[in-house]
Amino acid sequence: LLTLLGYIPGIVHAVWIILRR
Repeated sequence: LLTLLGYIPGIVHAVWIILRR
């Protein structure tokens, strides 16, 4: 679970940057 909690923010951040452009 701790790993997932650490991965989710990373994925969301990457997607946010792509959508933001």
